[in-house]
Amino acid sequence: MNGFILFTCISEPSNPGTREIKTEGILTEQVRVRFAPSPTGHLHVGGARTALFNWLYARNTGGSFILRVEDTDRTRSTDEYIEAIIQGMQWLSLDWDEGPFRQTDRFDVYRTYVEKLLQEGKAYHCYCSVEELEQRRHLALAQGKPQKYDGRCRDLKEPVPGRIPVVRFKIPRKAKPLSMTSSGAGWHLRTASLMT
Repeated sequence: MNGFILFTCISEPSNPGTREIKTEGILTEQVRVRFAPSPTGHLHVGGARTALFNWLYARNTGGSFILRVEDTDRTRSTDEYIEAIIQGMQWLSLDWDEGPFRQTDRFDVYRTYVEKLLQEGKAYHCYCSVEELEQRRHLALAQGKPQKYDGRCRDLKEPVPGRIPVVRFKIPRKAKPLSMTSSGAGWHLRTASLMT
């Protein structure tokens, strides 16, 4: 796998007022970074900043900069916005080494992996409607509870007639969280395995 970084740690160095970012882990042959805008509107300043940061990192390390268009929101993504994003990138002189790739061109690949996740018990079908999820979100908000999916379809054995499901990841119920720890050298991000 090219360009895989295991984890990053931000620490406070001996020079007050500055930060050091140290990358620890595995860095292979070539860095590969990407910019993945959603074409639901024009390129905005936040997207341009992300693209610029990744483009500079790729150019500084001799790596590759990839443009991947996240056009999976079929109701809001348009070819007009894809073209506007590409023109914005060109106006900023941010060229890419690979792409632009469209996520919708890879649906067959994704379907294969979704089926694999379902077969391995790492994903499940959820039959909740958008309206039901929104109603539960509002109820949780009113009760001061976290606004998250309650997992009610997680253990269903049979499909729900008349409903088109979505697929959700089957995250372990007792996942270990990521944590920040402090030492004499500053703050460190420590990752924990999600699998128990």
